[in-house]
Amino acid sequence: MYAEQSDLELEDLRGDFDGLTDVAQGVLRDEMKRRGIWEKAAAVAAPVLDEDAVLAAAEARAAAEGSDGDVDLVASGDWVCECEDKYQEALCQFMLERKGVRSEIDPASNGRFGLSYSRVYVASSDVERARQVLAEPLSPAEIQEFERAREEAANFDAPVCAKCGCKDVMLEEVEDGGNEWVCPDCGNRWEEAVAV
Repeated sequence: MYAEQSDLELEDLRGDFDGLTDVAQGVLRDEMKRRGIWEKAAAVAAPVLDEDAVLAAAEARAAAEGSDGDVDLVASGDWVCECEDKYQEALCQFMLERKGVRSEIDPASNGRFGLSYSRVYVASSDVERARQVLAEPLSPAEIQEFERAREEAANFDAPVCAKCGCKDVMLEEVEDGGNEWVCPDCGNRWEEAVAV
């Protein structure tokens, strides 16, 4: 739809960007980026920022980086698809991971009409590649590989925090000798040896 409109018409639509649906925003942004007018329109519409605002934005970007230097994609990346359930989330991440595209899930995204969907985020520089990867059909062998990986993950029992009993612990780091776990409730950290 937007591909048939002129640059001027697209720039007018961008003026009412917040009034568009999430899907329409994504399509408009992609079309304008494809034509090379997204940045131009942003520069024209960009407000003059004071030094404090620029510093605050830089601090926010720095805060989005984890201790290991990985960027928090939900905070700083772009979403490439919405998922209705955990199966779709896992499938999208599987497809992207196979092609070397790092992704993160934001489970708290709210869709239109009060519906809640999770979103898959990637680095801004990976958006085009991620959309291409997600548009490619999977072969029967790739689907079997995905199903095997899901079955293995389903059979895995995460440890329980010995300090507070929390069952929703997070895998912090994977190393040759073991896994490092952290409890989101009490902050307890421990290492668990991996059986070889």
